[in-house]
Amino acid sequence: MGYTADRTSGDPRFDLPTNARSAFRAFQTSLTLLHDIRLILPSGLYFLLQIGVMTCYLLCIHSPLNRFWAALWPGLTGERLSHFPEHLILMQAVLGRFDILSDILVHVIFQGAIILLVAAAFRENPVSVGGSFKHSLKRYPHLVITSLLASCCIFAVITLTRALSASFEGAAGKGIIALGILLGLVMQALFLYALPFILLRGSSFSQAIGKSFILAWSSFLKTLLLVGLPFVLTIPTMLLNYKAEIISLRLSPEFMIHIHVIGEIMRLISTYLITAGATIAFIRQKKTGRPLAGGKIIRNPASQGRTMDEIDN
Repeated sequence: MGYTADRTSGDPRFDLPTNARSAFRAFQTSLTLLHDIRLILPSGLYFLLQIGVMTCYLLCIHSPLNRFWAALWPGLTGERLSHFPEHLILMQAVLGRFDILSDILVHVIFQGAIILLVAAAFRENPVSVGGSFKHSLKRYPHLVITSLLASCCIFAVITLTRALSASFEGAAGKGIIALGILLGLVMQALFLYALPFILLRGSSFSQAIGKSFILAWSSFLKTLLLVGLPFVLTIPTMLLNYKAEIISLRLSPEFMIHIHVIGEIMRLISTYLITAGATIAFIRQKKTGRPLAGGKIIRNPASQGRTMDEIDN
């Protein structure tokens, strides 16, 4: 019994000071690498794409395309979206549904580009933005299946806890919702290294998910911090979105546009920190922790000429 207690108390996976330093070091390196502005280019391009989607929504107030936007929200009609100010007030809810599809099918390409660029820049190799997007598209089937499975798992956890919270009132109900968010972050943490395995080690989606679970568990607290700390940055905009309809009715319906843009900016920052931080932690894990599982030798198109084994070692 005494041996077990000593072993548990010394488990490095749950050593908060050490794991916090490791996570902050990964974030610090992620920000330091931004002296090469090309690393933020994929995030910037996706941000512009999201602004373009918002603009399309705003311009479609009297367009037949309203039926498409209405179809994203059960019970909503194109006729209802054609009226002001409901068109603006419902924007967050409608575009939120669109973002779910966009994150699974499109955003994963840009995340892949970030991973490849960060991996190359971390070893001070020449980077290629075009090459990173090309390789991300080449691995797209594995990336999108992984993204779909991760999103389904996170969505299922949060939906189930929300449904459960409806049976409780007051602090108990809010506590269950908070638990659901925490479990969602844990689920995201378990999938965190799947994309690096696919892009940097050539793993299939099934191999990458299994290896990601193993690696995330072997560095559990650090991985959870890599996911959780950037999430904290989005909390103010999440709370603002929660009260957005009331605020917009008191101030101006156009306030919804400002809320949406601010939310996209915070998501840009958060996504870069999570993706870049996870990539750096992934590479460092092989150097300082136990070896990463398997993976054939591939060339990172963003590092122009060096194999991933050379980059990882």
